[in-house]
Amino acid sequence: MLWSNWEYIPLRLLRRHLVTDRFLAKCGRLLPYYQCSQNQVDPRPIVDLYEKYLQGRGLVISGKSILEVGAGATNSTGYELSRRFPGNDILLLEPCVEFDAIADRKLQPLSAGSPENCCQQFPIRRLQDSGALEDRSIDLILSHSVLEHVAQPQAFFQELKRILRPEGLMLHIADYRDH
Repeated sequence: MLWSNWEYIPLRLLRRHLVTDRFLAKCGRLLPYYQCSQNQVDPRPIVDLYEKYLQGRGLVISGKSILEVGAGATNSTGYELSRRFPGNDILLLEPCVEFDAIADRKLQPLSAGSPENCCQQFPIRRLQDSGALEDRSIDLILSHSVLEHVAQPQAFFQELKRILRPEGLMLHIADYRDH
């Protein structure tokens, strides 16, 4: 166990300070502790997990306002949510990571289903701050691999509670495999 910690720390520091996101997108899956965010590769496994847990609760996802927290550099999970659950108001909240339009365009065909639909307009909105959302305005809040990065969890959950409708639901999936 001690050796794994000594291995982990320098590799994470190298990733944090020397390795670019572009390098991670191309080579990260081959190196330990260097995986890039799933939504920059293929959003479908993330939405598969959301769908699995929501169906397990028997939740009907129709006509809902859905907020994904920690959308990352692309809107890819929003596109996939929009494709699988049409007719919902989908919002993506990403306060920390800058939007990457080039990577985003590459991922649109995955969610469009076919090359001829790749330029489809997806009904999603991207936000940098939850303050723009009204109190009790969201039916469903989702996150994948976000909670393990939140520095102030109490403030984070208080803000989510503010925007969640009383009958709303939150689904947070934490992935500690790379932490």
